[in-house]
Amino acid sequence: MSRKGSEDLFILIKTLSKSEKRYFKVFAAQHAVENTVYIALFDALVTQKQYDEKDILKRERSIHPKQFHNLKSYLYKLIRKSLRIYHSSKSIEMELKEMLQDVEIFRNKGLYEQCKKILLKAKKTGYKYEKYLQLLEILNWEKKLLQTQGNTQSSGNGLENLIREEKLVLEKLDIERKHKDIRLAIFQHYSINNVARNKEEAEAYRTITDNNLSAQEDSVLTYDAKRDFYYIKSLYYYAVGDLANCYTHQKKLLDLLESHPEQLREQLIYYTTALGNYSHVCFLTKRYEECSHIIEKMRAIPAKSIRTQIVIFRDSYMRELELYMGTGEFDKGIALIKNIEQGIHFFKRKFPSTYIVVLYFNIAYLYFGTGDYSRSVFWLNKIFNDPSLKGSQINHHCFAQILNLILHFELGNQDLLESIVKSTYRFLYTRNRLYKFENSVLNFVGKKLLKIKTHKELIEAFKELKTELEEIIIDRFEKQALEYFDFISWLESKIENRPFAEIVSEKARKRVNN
Repeated sequence: MSRKGSEDLFILIKTLSKSEKRYFKVFAAQHAVENTVYIALFDALVTQKQYDEKDILKRERSIHPKQFHNLKSYLYKLIRKSLRIYHSSKSIEMELKEMLQDVEIFRNKGLYEQCKKILLKAKKTGYKYEKYLQLLEILNWEKKLLQTQGNTQSSGNGLENLIREEKLVLEKLDIERKHKDIRLAIFQHYSINNVARNKEEAEAYRTITDNNLSAQEDSVLTYDAKRDFYYIKSLYYYAVGDLANCYTHQKKLLDLLESHPEQLREQLIYYTTALGNYSHVCFLTKRYEECSHIIEKMRAIPAKSIRTQIVIFRDSYMRELELYMGTGEFDKGIALIKNIEQGIHFFKRKFPSTYIVVLYFNIAYLYFGTGDYSRSVFWLNKIFNDPSLKGSQINHHCFAQILNLILHFELGNQDLLESIVKSTYRFLYTRNRLYKFENSVLNFVGKKLLKIKTHKELIEAFKELKTELEEIIIDRFEKQALEYFDFISWLESKIENRPFAEIVSEKARKRVNN
């Protein structure tokens, strides 16, 4: 096993849950030749924090250096095999695959009637869970069985019926494929470009989703296609700033998922992600109580897989921090930071960098909200100085630059402002993120703020910028900038000489009352 292969084995072992590890040791004791050697190697890798071959060979005398390569390769295969068996009862697709393996074995033994019974059960399961790809394979086996028996017209279930049924399944698969392709295309576009900030960017989203958006909901026949249909529409409306329609389709998506409990076991990751997205839209549309309820709902999900645990952790904490940022309860958000750091450390390399950027930005914003500007700069620098975080969540990177500029103004670092304005301008320009809103803020700091001499002039300048920004955000595309930083409330805090948190909290209470 190569160095890369050895690391793959080590990483795989580190992802195993306690129950998976327990199952493997029972499985290995039953199936592995010289199982004590494999279990010894397995246990040694479990205890290591960093992969170290020399340490294993030094501690485990039962492992001969010349056999080490083959032991690692076999152990890797053995773990994969145990995982397949362990999870076979947890996946309908695996269950159907095992049934078809039984059909192949039984057909070779000439047990045709038993094959029919297995295929009948498999078909019922396939239709119940809408596993059309597996149904295609089941139908193919039914045709093989007819051919083997030399009877293609038996008991009304002949070849013509199977061909007709196969055609219907293929039509459903084609609908699913088209929606899946659009879903992947819009998700990829969003991952690179984020929300649209002008008509041209909105048109790009429209081009991707045009065929799907013109479709009628009742024409989408399968569960998976309808799920993708709602996902595409909600992401489209979110990207172009139509939050009312986004909320409507996120709600429809969630209702669809919850109305099919038989699918939740198979698609728990979709459900947890949908809850996270829905809570975000609830926050953006000022449904704070509903947002809080969904966060609690997410955390109540009994997640067994690491992947689901990560989604629940990242989305619930991102949304809870958002909630406190939007309601001015910054201290409550800061109280969660220790838990967030522990969670990121626990999931380590399995935690996507995209979400780390969002969490770090939100934490920096929380400290800004409490007036702890030095701590806020510290968390922004974690984004700026980590090479692994570059290129992910471009919008958060851009507004981190803007927030950094505001922070250095608040800290009184006037001598740094000119150079920070230039570097921020360059950063936004090279990434095509220099929109009207950002341009106004940079011009204000770079051209006006540095020339102001008196407090009275400063207040007047803040008032002028507030008026200018309020005119700009009439454009719904430009208004999206306020999702990342509430510039208007910050300007009001400077004009009225009141704490930023107080103004944000006051506005939130008014929105709730209305």
